[in-house]
Amino acid sequence: MKRFLTVVAACCALAVFPLTALADGNYLSLNDSNFDSRTGGKLVIVDFYADWCGPCRAFAPTFSTVSSQVTGVLFAKVDTDASPNLSSRYGIRSIPYIVAIKGGKVVAQYRGARTVADFSGWVRQQISAHAGGASTTTTTGSSTLAVGSKFVFTGGYFEKVAEGKWTYCIDGECTEMTERVGLYPSNYALYGFFKPQNKRVWIAVPKNGGLVHWADGQTWKPYLRATRQ
Repeated sequence: MKRFLTVVAACCALAVFPLTALADGNYLSLNDSNFDSRTGGKLVIVDFYADWCGPCRAFAPTFSTVSSQVTGVLFAKVDTDASPNLSSRYGIRSIPYIVAIKGGKVVAQYRGARTVADFSGWVRQQISAHAGGASTTTTTGSSTLAVGSKFVFTGGYFEKVAEGKWTYCIDGECTEMTERVGLYPSNYALYGFFKPQNKRVWIAVPKNGGLVHWADGQTWKPYLRATRQ
């Protein structure tokens, strides 16, 4: 009988699985023997799971879908029953354990809603924060959004002050935001220190104006309605 996160000894060596090309997924299936060699210093989004785990099975379609939609990061799944060393290394006590790992260390754990929209947003945050190399050119279709462009809302505004840089002002306080391009086709994705919440967050500003959303590292939340000037 399998126990929760049972540590078992393999009777034979596990094969090194190639990149899995599913109908709706694109990820590596890794284990104790190949995890370090296949991930190296890369940023990797890992789903630690077990076949007998109901919540793991429920999350699997979301993981597969997002892995096929988001580029710029490596996705991997690890069966905890078949990989006791990795389970021990990362101190896994409950599954699914969904994390971003860089250089062998966990840099973020996903605790958001088990939806494609929420999980893909979290993955893109990790790419911007840890993968590096993000472009900062602001584009709308084939044209560049002009410096000085502004979105206003009750009590404040967002204004593009330089390529890749925005100023966010609310209730008389202003802070600089950095844009991450290419993450959301219909939104400007801004990242910076959100003074009212006293934390670093993402803000998604619709390119044609509308309801702005912000995320504190976990779940996107509606914030305010902005109008493009």
